[in-house]
Amino acid sequence: YRLNYQSADDLELLAQTGKQDREALVILYDRYGRRVFVLAVRILNDPIGSEEVIQNVFMSVTIDS
Repeated sequence: YRLNYQSADDLELLAQTGKQDREALVILYDRYGRRVFVLAVRILNDPIGSEEVIQNVFMSVTIDS
């Protein structure tokens, strides 16, 4: 079974990140990175700090999945 990353749902992609699947993480980042950044900027009022938040969020996805 070969996963079609572009059409995979988020749960499938999360499962793949738990298997250290870099492509799945890239797709999740493409889907949600900007949203996470915008939310972090609104909360922190700090674009540079918000970039660090994004990195931490997506790193925790790979660790916790």
